[in-house]
Amino acid sequence: MLKTLKIRTLLFVFNGLLLAAGFTVLLFVCLWSLESTSVEQTEANLASFTHSLAKIIPSDEETADSFIKDLTHSDGALRITLIKQDGSVAADSVSNPKEMENHSFRHEVQQALAGKEASSIHESSTNGKRFMYYAIPLDSNKNFAALRISMPVEETVFFSSSTKNTFVASTIILFIIVLVFSFSISNKTVQPIFLMKKATEEYSKGNFDFRLNISSPREMAELADSFNSMTQTITKNIQSLKKLEQIRKDFVANVSHELKTPITSIKGFAETLIDGGMNDEQTSKHFLGIINTQCDRLINIIEDLLTLSRIETDNGILETARINLVQIAEKACQSLEAPAREKNIEINFSPCRKNIFIQGNPGLLEQVITNLIDNSVKYCPEGSLVSCRVSEDSGKATIIVEDNGNGIPEEYRDRIFERFYRVDKGRSRENGGTGLGLSIARHIVNIHRGTIKETGRPDKIQGAHFEIILPL
Repeated sequence: MLKTLKIRTLLFVFNGLLLAAGFTVLLFVCLWSLESTSVEQTEANLASFTHSLAKIIPSDEETADSFIKDLTHSDGALRITLIKQDGSVAADSVSNPKEMENHSFRHEVQQALAGKEASSIHESSTNGKRFMYYAIPLDSNKNFAALRISMPVEETVFFSSSTKNTFVASTIILFIIVLVFSFSISNKTVQPIFLMKKATEEYSKGNFDFRLNISSPREMAELADSFNSMTQTITKNIQSLKKLEQIRKDFVANVSHELKTPITSIKGFAETLIDGGMNDEQTSKHFLGIINTQCDRLINIIEDLLTLSRIETDNGILETARINLVQIAEKACQSLEAPAREKNIEINFSPCRKNIFIQGNPGLLEQVITNLIDNSVKYCPEGSLVSCRVSEDSGKATIIVEDNGNGIPEEYRDRIFERFYRVDKGRSRENGGTGLGLSIARHIVNIHRGTIKETGRPDKIQGAHFEIILPL
């Protein structure tokens, strides 16, 4: 929390210093602009008034002195001075001309005595205040050589001390307001960081259900969306890992159970033979036959496990060729004719055409079709009909294996492709099934980019209906 508070403080201080520097520069620029404008405006006003006054000024010194004193009586800020050619003061609206010093050293007076208009700003020798002076030559008046008018700089409207103070105070108030807004923006910028810190704390606790809800700034909102997407991915991966772990546990348990059953049977009959069963030839042959059958069952389980492991380890990498699916399916049907005849079961093979070519692995695809037909032969009652149809449509090849046996209840159709899953466990073992055939079939079809499913017969007759769809 301390580090995040430092971030907020740094943002606030940085923004404050930046704003202070900006407002200081703005203040000086504005004051300089106001001063320049005020000086120009005051100078223009004084020039206009000086020229107007020059036209009506009396030529007599005493009369002129009284005239300008009366003229400025109501305005003490304005000062009018008449100057002779030698620089001495002939008349003044404020002081006694005889008591005033010679003005020939004044810049604006020097210029006026030389026949030029001039202005200047400097402190008055009388009261120490800053004045603006404007002087013009008086060619038509023989008694006076120059007319000068002055006004205190502080008396100008735009450049008065009160105006300066008001402007500075307004600038400070505006700076404070902007600083408050800056703090608010800084806080709004830092708040998403706090939320993201909270999110990382929740994730470290394993709470991946925590979601960031940030709408602005846009970059933070996009980052929050990335966080949420990341947690969704992590959640899915965790769920997948848990599912895989459960599958692994079930697999180990199922393998242990499947191997334990024949091994227990073999051990039991072997012990019986050792304890004296060998003395009876008929009993010995019977027990040895059971042992042989259980050994075959163990071999079948191991072979199926190795097949499943090899398919999964290959990661979908197949040795493929252009094969005729009709020939593959026909070969699978022919290989099971002998066990089918023993149960008086008919295998009906009916392709829609002689040749349907796909890119695939012939051995693996034959194993899939063989597994499906073999299951139908094993689990259907005597006198049943098993059909295998191969067709082609819309760039896909379809293989359908169908029988009229007991069928598969709808609630088990999604689970029959799981390893070691059996709808009728006792009956499956009696027929020598390992519980891995359909799982192997699904893996083979998947790596051929196809699908396999059991839907029940479309004609509503009792029996199984397996459908395999493969890309041509």
